[in-house]
Amino acid sequence: MSAAKSVQRKKLNRGANKGRKFGKVTDEVELCWKLASGLDCEFGEKCRFTHDVKAYLSVKPRDITFPPSQDLSAAPPFVVPPEVGEIDPAFASVNFAASCPVFEESGLCRHGLKCRFLGGHARKVDESPGMEVVKDQKREDELRNAVTELNFPGPGTLKRLRTKQYPTPVADEYLNVLEQRKPNQPKASETFDEEGNRIIVVAEFDESQEDTPDVPLRPVEKKRLRWEGKTYLAPLTTVGNLPFRRLCTTFGADITCGEMGLAKSFLSASKEEWSLVRRHPSERTFGIQLAGNKPATLVPAAEIMAKEFAGNLDFVDLNCGCPIDLVFQNGAGSALLDTPGKLGKILVGMNRALGEIPLTLKVRTGVKDGRNTAHRLMPRVGPEWGASAIT
Repeated sequence: MSAAKSVQRKKLNRGANKGRKFGKVTDEVELCWKLASGLDCEFGEKCRFTHDVKAYLSVKPRDITFPPSQDLSAAPPFVVPPEVGEIDPAFASVNFAASCPVFEESGLCRHGLKCRFLGGHARKVDESPGMEVVKDQKREDELRNAVTELNFPGPGTLKRLRTKQYPTPVADEYLNVLEQRKPNQPKASETFDEEGNRIIVVAEFDESQEDTPDVPLRPVEKKRLRWEGKTYLAPLTTVGNLPFRRLCTTFGADITCGEMGLAKSFLSASKEEWSLVRRHPSERTFGIQLAGNKPATLVPAAEIMAKEFAGNLDFVDLNCGCPIDLVFQNGAGSALLDTPGKLGKILVGMNRALGEIPLTLKVRTGVKDGRNTAHRLMPRVGPEWGASAIT
């Protein structure tokens, strides 16, 4: 082995957990997921997974059972073994005394016949294959009607975004005006004097005739943010998820904000990004934070948020403070502080697209160490660009 290959191998073996082996666990007999869930498989006999339920259940590990909480104690033997339920020789792996926690909570287990607690939601039938999955329709309906989380995109929203068919008339009009709006340049003409020398004549123009794309937004058109004396849980990327925010509300957080979401990812219908905007009813005042580098993505994203979550969205926050390289190098996050002209266009456009929903701004003191610049933007953020708050 050459010296170069030896050095390369040593580099590959450096670091933590290099001795771990990540194996893939598979069933001895692979049952079709559609059939396991009680549905019809569209592939039929051509399906690459087996449709023989009896063969699958004959090699499937026996169901897991847990003791109920009343059988747990602080004294030996600590746990009373659960009773062994009825054992059918034809389905030896199924324990009908098992209890499936997913089925008990939702009335339906999506794992179906593959569930390790199958006995809790299965019954024997006379028809082939002799076993079927059951549903608790009443419990399923109760769970569907119970409001557990808010801010789910409407039916077909992600598909329309993916196919570029979601209508954003306000954003389209604003971006069209920005595209057409060019700074008026003095018109230059060429002429010659009496001696034949060429002269460039610049015509003067009236700056008052220059077109502007926006009518100044009146403060009365926006909802007022009443945050006096309240505790604001700032948006925290990778930390401020929904379970964490729910815990913080129990400890007194009055205002919460979702994790930073990229406007471009929202427009491309990323399911991971859209999961960041969910809200729990315990969150009394809730906002969504967007990050982007240009009006063409941030303004349409703001309009979509206002349409989809009207009534369940108290404010939208624009991230102008993120220093992460991936964000900063694309001109988003704290990089917007160095481009006040573009930042102003973004804020004005988002304000128009959001309607009555307030727009806030998250900033840092500056981009470079020891050079604070945010104080120069603050006088313009509210009066000129219409932001309702700065954090």
